[in-house]
Amino acid sequence: SLWEALLQSWPWILFVVAAIGLFWFVHWLRQRWLNRTNSPKALTQTEIPEEDPHVRALRVLHQLKKEKGWTLGRAKEVQAEASLAIRYFLEGQYGIPAAERTTQDIQALLPASAIPKPWQARLVNALEQADSVKFAKVELPELSHVALLDAYIEFVSESQALKDEDA
Repeated sequence: SLWEALLQSWPWILFVVAAIGLFWFVHWLRQRWLNRTNSPKALTQTEIPEEDPHVRALRVLHQLKKEKGWTLGRAKEVQAEASLAIRYFLEGQYGIPAAERTTQDIQALLPASAIPKPWQARLVNALEQADSVKFAKVELPELSHVALLDAYIEFVSESQALKDEDA
């Protein structure tokens, strides 16, 4: 009968199951051993260094200006990206924690910062205009979008020039 055949061959069945388990375990150990050099720590050590804040900001702002997304109905996204680029620039260049702050919070931090006084009011004005597009859904004329991006680009360029002069 089948039961008697299984009882007689159980040592062989056990041997096959153990061999499969051993093969799987060796394979698993080998994979762990081979992947140990590709760990997250090893990858982070060889990452590409971050861009300078002014390089990243200028790249993003020039790209937004080139794409003219406000003509395609993407005014809110364009202003959000431009504003975020400037906020990250303020963090990287001046150490102002601006990315997660409101424009009013940033305005309160500006007098104690190294940002040139003439730029402080212009910067707040530009950020407030961007906020009006992002949150109040105000429609700016095309020239205003270009003027805002130009003001941001000018601010980043002048800030970098001042930093280079000080160095």
